[in-house]
Amino acid sequence: MSLIYPSEIKDKELPLIILVDDRRGWIGFLIKRHSSGVYNHIMEMAYPLTFVSQDLVGFREVDVEHYTKPHMTLKFWRVKDMTAFESKTWTDRVQADLDAPWLNRRYDILGFIGQILRIRSLQNSHTKYCSER
Repeated sequence: MSLIYPSEIKDKELPLIILVDDRRGWIGFLIKRHSSGVYNHIMEMAYPLTFVSQDLVGFREVDVEHYTKPHMTLKFWRVKDMTAFESKTWTDRVQADLDAPWLNRRYDILGFIGQILRIRSLQNSHTKYCSER
């Protein structure tokens, strides 16, 4: 295992999937407990020095500094053998989602509640939470 510095990630290495473990909040603790996992958020890095995240504010760009804190652990995943065409398709899709009206980028609170209650059909089909992106 090696340390990854987001500021040193090159364009050609993008996009990346990032798993997040935020160890300070009770919501993150509940998500990990519910999913029996060690991470409580997932996001993407499609552009240098910027994460794209589906959070309570909606799908948006977030500066890497927001997630590079001592109480957070990040795990970076790259799709092996991704072609330049596939990479561009991915980042174009991310940009299209970022450019969408706010109503289409908002967080699926109802779906989050459905996950907690283990009623997967309880959701808003027009919105998403982080692991649905």
